[in-house]
Amino acid sequence: TIEFILKAVNGTGETASAVVEKTLPKFSWKSIDGTDKYAYNSNTKVNVVNIQGKDGKDSVYMNVPAGITSISVNGKTEAVGAIEGSGFWVYFSALTEEENEVVVYMGTESRTVIIKKLKDDSGDSSYTDGEVLVNESNQTKEVPAYTDGDYWQNEYNNMPVKYVKGKKYVAEVVVSSTAAKKIKMVFQRVNIWDFVDANQGYETSIAAGNKVKITYVFEAAQETDNGNFDIYLGSVADKTT
Repeated sequence: TIEFILKAVNGTGETASAVVEKTLPKFSWKSIDGTDKYAYNSNTKVNVVNIQGKDGKDSVYMNVPAGITSISVNGKTEAVGAIEGSGFWVYFSALTEEENEVVVYMGTESRTVIIKKLKDDSGDSSYTDGEVLVNESNQTKEVPAYTDGDYWQNEYNNMPVKYVKGKKYVAEVVVSSTAAKKIKMVFQRVNIWDFVDANQGYETSIAAGNKVKITYVFEAAQETDNGNFDIYLGSVADKTT
């Protein structure tokens, strides 16, 4: 509940005052799928879907029932997002306030959603030194001989994985193979599909009947809540299963 003091000048030049009480609608903050950094007001009529990549940027994807004519974020309309039909993306880079007012216009109608930046009480809750982000073992994958299609064949994809720009990560994979295969580890931002590390992953070959441990240390050059750790199993050069 908020109290407003309204003052107006009457016809004789005297000032009159009145107290008006306005009750705001109650709502809670709901988390956005794919991130723990942002939330939105639960009573909005905008459908907040999830975190996606758009134009090479992490974004909040949302939609409304009708075609969109424009969007604004904190009153700004330039370089804040992208529109496609009744769906739209708001770039993380446009969310500059603790609570960000996003207005979507559909002709003469508009709808508003508040995107709240959640406080980090621990300094950097998205990164814990020594934390194990992916831990899988005893996985058996049949990788057929190359026939046609993509350069890389079967893959073993783990996601989502959070990457913090400037932080170092260690990827360890132990692989045994009954056939000669080429293996590549890649680390990407999902839906954007660019590489988190400057080297664009690590590639090596395994001889038939061998078991090898691959250790790759890299520094994240990109930051994302929705990354992956993907292992490509076999390439165009591999002729046997």
